[in-house]
Order: sequence, then structure tokens, then C-alpha cells
Amino acid sequence: MMAHRTEIGANIDLVLYVAIHLTTIEYATLKTERRKNNMLHSKYTKKTFLLMGALLALVIVGVVAILIFTSSSQPSPISLDFVSVEDTQRIFISAGDSYSMAITNDGTLWGWGRNFDGQIGTGTTTSYFYPTQVLDNTVAISASTVSSTMAILEDNSLWAWGYNWFGILGDGTTRNRQYPVHIMDDVVAVSAGSTHSMAIRADGSLWAWGGNFFGQVGDGTTRERRRPVYIMDDVIHISAGSGFSTAIKADGSLWVWGENLSGQLADSTITEQHTPMHVMDDVVYVSAGSGYVMAIKSDGSLWGWGSNSTAQLGDGTTINRYYPVYIMDNVVSVSASIWHTMAIKSDGSLWGWGSNLSGELGDGVATTAEFDKRYYPTHIMDDVAAVSAGTSHTLIVTTDGSLWATGANWVGQLGDGTTIGRYLPVRIKDNIMLP
Repeated sequence: MMAHRTEIGANIDLVLYVAIHLTTIEYATLKTERRKNNMLHSKYTKKTFLLMGALLALVIVGVVAILIFTSSSQPSPISLDFVSVEDTQRIFISAGDSYSMAITNDGTLWGWGRNFDGQIGTGTTTSYFYPTQVLDNTVAISASTVSSTMAILEDNSLWAWGYNWFGILGDGTTRNRQYPVHIMDDVVAVSAGSTHSMAIRADGSLWAWGGNFFGQVGDGTTRERRRPVYIMDDVIHISAGSGFSTAIKADGSLWVWGENLSGQLADSTITEQHTPMHVMDDVVYVSAGSGYVMAIKSDGSLWGWGSNSTAQLGDGTTINRYYPVYIMDNVVSVSASIWHTMAIKSDGSLWGWGSNLSGELGDGVATTAEFDKRYYPTHIMDDVAAVSAGTSHTLIVTTDGSLWATGANWVGQLGDGTTIGRYLPVRIKDNIMLP
């Protein structure tokens, strides 16, 4: 919304500037002529007012035209004007570690790819090369960068399955689950990290559980939590990374805690934090990867910090950043993984950067020593509504609801029925739920 308004404002300013500039020049010319002819109330005075009135009418018409054109041709980026978590974090596709999950329009959850730990949720450990039905009445999904899966149903109940080391599923055990098990109720958002999980309840309270050796749960301890524990209030958006956590409060403030070895907490140190720490304001979206963070501010600008060994920050270097660095503008969504990052701009264009060893960026370039990574955001495709970056593959949903996938496919994680890796997105399934 704010980036949209900024563009409108810039166009209006241009029209006003031109009109006022022309009026000023014409008025000065007429005033000179008037003085020369000593005609204070001559036809030139009338001409001046007529000209200024015409130019004012032109300004009004121009402003209206810009408003109509811009509002009809430009989608509005997200802003701080949202009122519910559902609007900001209903995730309908999620790429995990060599497996994929997606929700179709009818609420059906589908899964495919690696299933060694039961992370697909069908009751087996058999991997799938095509999308396989898992649950009904699903409204949100989160696949971890390991093998744990979380889903929210229409009744706001939270369910989990797959790998359960450190109690990441939150069912009070460390036993792997091949079927979904009920965890808690009144949940509106969930995020599964590599060793821990986070959830927001309907009242805005944040809960976390699982591995806590870096303090990533955020309860002030390093004690493993096998069931959800309360962390803080007024939270509207969350993203669990690898050993650390990020959360946005209702006032747009961003909070981080947990591991900090790569500077992912953005406090210019490598000191871990066991409780939430405030790092920046005016944030509307955040995505935590493996040792790094990507955040979108209310003006649509994208910022990144933390691990950068494969250029996953997109700042043109492979230098770790211990404070936020600016990346690009007009961004409405971003997905951070382990080695690569994907982002959607307000015009629906998809951009990717970082590692491209398996074709996960989807730019069609085969892997060579020269092209194994992209140091800056690279345009991938257009008309994109959602994206999710997995360990070495990427899921993409276009505005017509079709699902596309690119990258590694050694265990069927792309869902095209083969184990052939793809360097360009291939169409997998239709009728995917749109954000």
C-alpha cells in the first residue's frame, strides 16, 4: 500500500511540477508584456487567468488519470495497515528438505518427495514422485528444512508430523510421527524451523517449542521444550530459522533471538540471545533461513543480514553481514532457505539469488563453476503470486493458481513423476490456493 501510494505521489508531483512551472513562465512573460504596455487590467490579465485555469484543469485530469491507471495496473504491496495474522501469514505452499507441500482451493493438503521420516503424513515412509493427498480442510502449511511438517486446519487446530528430534513437533515426545497428531488449538500462524517450531494463537500470543540449545525457543533458558511454551504477546508474523527465531509485533517492530554465529540477529555481534531482542521497525514481512534473515519494510524495501557464503543475501558479495543491508525495492514477499533466496515484487515478477547448483533459481542456466550462484537478484518469471524456497528446490504459484517447481529432484520433490532435476520451472498442479 505505501509503495503504491509513493508511486502515485511521485507521478502527481511530476504533473504538478510541469503545470506550475509552465504557468509561472507564462505568467512572468505576460507580466513583462503588461508592464511594457502599461496595461494593468488589459486582455493579458484575462489571458493569464484563463491560462492558469486551463492548466489547473489539466492538473486535475492528470491526477485522476494517474490514480485510475496506477490503481488498476499495480498490485498493492503489503503494509502495516493489516488487521489480522491470517492476512499476512496464510502459507499455502511450503518447500522443505527435499519434499513439498501444497494446499488446493478446496482445502486439500498434498505432499510429495522425500518421506523417510513420515514428513508427508500418509502413514508410511515411502517417498512420492507425484502430489499425494494428506489432509482436508487445511488453511496453512509449514515444511521444515529438516523433515517436520506443521498444518493449521479450518477450525484453527494445529497438527504436526514427521521427524521429532528435540520435540520439534510439540506433542510431548521425541517419537517420529507418520500421521498428523494434534498439538494445540486457536492457532492462526505456524512456522517450522530446523530444530524448533513457533505458533501464533488468535489472541496474538506467541508460543514456541523444540530444541533450545541456542535459546531459539525464547523463554530465557536453553532447556529443550517438548510442548508449546508462552513467549510474548501482540505478534502478527513469525519465521523460525535454523537455531534462531524472528517475529513481527503489531506495531511493526521486528524481534529476534537464538543463535547468532553468522550475525543473523543483526546486533553487530555473534552473541546468542535467549529472549526476544528488538532490532528494527516498520517491518511487514520476515523470512528466516539458515543463518540469515530477509525482511520487508513498510515502504517495500528488502533488507538482509547474516550468513552470505553463497550470496544468499543478494548484496553482490559473499561477506556475512552483522547488520541489515539494503537489497531492492517494491518487494511484497520473500522466502529464505539455506543457500538461496526468492522474492516477489509488486508487479508480480519473481526474482532469485544465491546458490544455483541444482537449478533452484529457475533461470534456465545449467550449473557450471561460473554460474553456481547469483550475487544479485535475477529476474526469473512473471505473474507470480507465491513462492517457497526449499533446501535445493523452489515452489512457485502463478496468478492463475498453477504450481510450478524447479531445482533438485533426486527423490521426487518437484512432483513431476521423475527424478530429473530442472533448471526451468515445470508445471506440477493446478487450483492451488492463492494468498
